[in-house]
Amino acid sequence: MAETNPSRGQSAPFAVSWCSLASVVSGNVAGASPCLSSKQRNEAVMHPNFNGVKQVGYVVKDLDKAMRHWVDLGIGPWFYRKNVTPVEFRYYGETLDKPVISGAIAQSGDIQIELLQQCNDAPSLYRDSLERSGEIAQHVAFWTVNEYDRWCRRLLELGYVEGHAGRMDSMRGRFAYFVHLDFPSAMIEISESLGGKAETFERFKQAALNWDGRDPLRMV
Repeated sequence: MAETNPSRGQSAPFAVSWCSLASVVSGNVAGASPCLSSKQRNEAVMHPNFNGVKQVGYVVKDLDKAMRHWVDLGIGPWFYRKNVTPVEFRYYGETLDKPVISGAIAQSGDIQIELLQQCNDAPSLYRDSLERSGEIAQHVAFWTVNEYDRWCRRLLELGYVEGHAGRMDSMRGRFAYFVHLDFPSAMIEISESLGGKAETFERFKQAALNWDGRDPLRMV
């Protein structure tokens, strides 16, 4: 099966199985072993697992409204930035106009929740997801300090393609979003936790532990 990338008019074949996806998301190769051949199992164990989902990201049309919705559910505090442009960005391998993003992060238990509003019309997966499906849970993210390149290669081996990738500022680690057009809802982000990113996320997590509802929206 192939699907065309509407921005480029190109088609690419994909052949990932549900079982392969399960091994990625769960971080448990053994759990998916009944679905794999002996050769596939041997190849799979040669790669690291992704150490569990750390984040669920939503694309939204109105960041302030979305944050208030989650605050009403008892999730917060929210740390947000508005109108930020990545210093590096590519969309399906091409360097085009960069998206302008307003985003917010809060912690709920062991999962970080991210809200993303794109503020211009530059090509990106955020824009694509909104146009295709509206406001949705768009991706799950895996974080790594020193396995970024290996994990990205692993997704490519599973039939994913890099949809967009970049770096938010020159000091922070890289990020890449991968899509599989046979299963477009299984969008995966690999985030490199360098340049203070891991420490910042830990600060957000600690702020949520004993949050009493005061000061729910905090600009950073």
